[in-house]
Amino acid sequence: MKKIVLTLTVGLIIASYCSSTMAVDTVYITHDSEKAFKAGETKGVLINSEGMLSLGYVNHKIFDQTDEVWVFNDLLAGADGALYASSSPQGRVYKIMADGSTELLYGAQDNQAKHVFCLAQDDQQRLLMGTGGDQGLLLRRNGDGAIEQLFCHEDILYIWDIVVDQSGRIYLATGPKGQVIRLSADGQKTEFLHDAKEKNILTLALDETRNVLYAGGDEFGLVYRIDLAGGQTTITLDTGHEEIGKLLLQETTGNLYIATADPGAARMRKVLLLKNGGSGRAPKADNAADENSEPAAAKDEKKLAEDSNENKPSEEEKRETPAQRMPDFGKVRGANEVFEVTPDGFIQNLLKLPVIFFDMAWTTHGELLLATGNDGLILSLNLGNRQAVELFDVEKADQVTALATCENGVIYTAGANAATVWSIEPDFLTEGVYESEALDAGQISRWGTITANLSSPADTAVLLATRTGNTKDPEKGGWRDWSEDQDITASQTALVLSPPGRFLQYRLKLTNTDGIQTPQVSKITLAYRSPNLTPQVSAFDVTVGEPRSSKNKNPDTAAVMFKWNAQDDNKDEMKYELFLRPLGYEYWIRFAKDIKETQFKWNSRTAADGRYEFKITASDAPANPPDQALSDSRVSKVTLIDNTPPEVAAVNINRQDKHIVFSVRVKDALSPIARMSYCIDGGDDWPAISPDDGMFDTPEETAAFTIDDDNNNHLLCLQVEDERGNVLYHNIVVTP
Repeated sequence: MKKIVLTLTVGLIIASYCSSTMAVDTVYITHDSEKAFKAGETKGVLINSEGMLSLGYVNHKIFDQTDEVWVFNDLLAGADGALYASSSPQGRVYKIMADGSTELLYGAQDNQAKHVFCLAQDDQQRLLMGTGGDQGLLLRRNGDGAIEQLFCHEDILYIWDIVVDQSGRIYLATGPKGQVIRLSADGQKTEFLHDAKEKNILTLALDETRNVLYAGGDEFGLVYRIDLAGGQTTITLDTGHEEIGKLLLQETTGNLYIATADPGAARMRKVLLLKNGGSGRAPKADNAADENSEPAAAKDEKKLAEDSNENKPSEEEKRETPAQRMPDFGKVRGANEVFEVTPDGFIQNLLKLPVIFFDMAWTTHGELLLATGNDGLILSLNLGNRQAVELFDVEKADQVTALATCENGVIYTAGANAATVWSIEPDFLTEGVYESEALDAGQISRWGTITANLSSPADTAVLLATRTGNTKDPEKGGWRDWSEDQDITASQTALVLSPPGRFLQYRLKLTNTDGIQTPQVSKITLAYRSPNLTPQVSAFDVTVGEPRSSKNKNPDTAAVMFKWNAQDDNKDEMKYELFLRPLGYEYWIRFAKDIKETQFKWNSRTAADGRYEFKITASDAPANPPDQALSDSRVSKVTLIDNTPPEVAAVNINRQDKHIVFSVRVKDALSPIARMSYCIDGGDDWPAISPDDGMFDTPEETAAFTIDDDNNNHLLCLQVEDERGNVLYHNIVVTP
């Protein structure tokens, strides 16, 4: 692949460069990050992890078997220039020639294996095939086209990976007993190199320079290091995950690359559906089978979709159909990772994403390719700067399950759901299109200038177009047509030709004429200006008197608390003013100004008792010139101000049979009487007095109460409180 020079970018910013006094200044929207650009849509355009747009690569769909194949398990770029692809559930192996013609090499007969999981070529360039299902077989296709069985063992139901060394010896990753096996080149000699506690060893990587074989399994996330000279097995890395998706060796350095494949760590997208409508993960066996029992996958291939955690067998038997390289889409549990391990054991985490890593391969430039699900993406990871680029989005495929690369730079990829094979060439596309998301100005606005930070080698160009509308989704209609394309290659700026609207989309066309170079766009800055909008006061509450509580036993009855809600769609700074007027008056009187908060406390003793209306006014004057400032007001309900206590209108005293009976009449000018009580001779007790009609509910009330007559002088203090908390204390002197 051609190198793409990267420039510095920063994150998504939506910034307003308004001064503190000008609300209608220009507002800027800036896209310069991967997150910002990924909110839009691409066709033939790549977005790297630093937020750089560039042209994608020429690609072709070279094989489509969606009617017969559910998933391609492996790809092999053969020494003969052909591409080989293995599949499930029909266990077919196809040969795809350079001219596009295909040949079915294996799987035409009903008695052949239902799954071919892996491919390799031996030292004589003969095709090796690892199968699974009823039995795990190693098959070889000889030069005359005949299929020969090289290996079969009663404990081996699945051959997941094949590696061949320079002397022709063959290494197998198998299940369901987690064994690593080495065969002689002719298949006559068998060695069991390692028996793991995991049920399946899924992937191998051979370092012939150091005479080491690495193996990764499907339960504990361990990577084993098998010393082929001494026979000792150690653990290279405990990844902390459940499953190792792929191991890959960099021969020049001896570095090992490890990709994990926990199904539950994948971002949810579309569930992998097999032909019978189930989700794509192989089931456990129905029960703990004996040595002659048939595993579930062999009994019924449609059971591949059943839940893999049901009916788990005993640890001794371990004869379940293991998890294939398809997710069961359980609960998301974080992310999968790619690790680098040097020959001396130094470990680095290179990448962590909420995807499944199914396969890895090397480009001719030494970049690491990653096949992923559940978004059907191929990522290219630069090991130097650890920047990952979405190299290709496989059309209509949720999982990219296999990769193969050629010395001429061509990349082959295959997937599942749908099962297709694609080629990706090292040449850039001649045109790619990026469409932004619908950008929201909040109100119908005038859009100004778009500025791009871009680089454009010779024979490349960047064209810009825009469209506006007043609905969030352009596909629902009602939007203006795209404006004409403007060439911004040299100027890097252009005026928006679209009319005012609340929403705007911009479209970039990246082009080249020779397939060798690509333009790059690292930043888009878009200016707009909205009209000044009137602030809105949405609520206005007036509360007279502080509430009585255990913490406030003597509340301020004259305090008036004003609270309001106000907003400005321009996000302008606002100030507030309060007005009052006695009920029936025409003019408003301002009593508080330049308020910045949305509440205000006022001492009502600065006004006479009576009924008042209050008004709050919100203004955006702090952010606008005087002739452009706007305001909104809201008037309260009629509010009673009463700071005068009740009065005692009459007191009658009568003696009856050693008792003194007091009859009193009290009244208040504005508020109902709330309560009455008395104390004798400055005591602490204040017995309550009940009104004659049994309820305090009017501004005038009468009441009677009795005390004992002991023929002594007494001072009786009468306490009367109105509804507003105003209290009267009235003395009554009693003599013999």
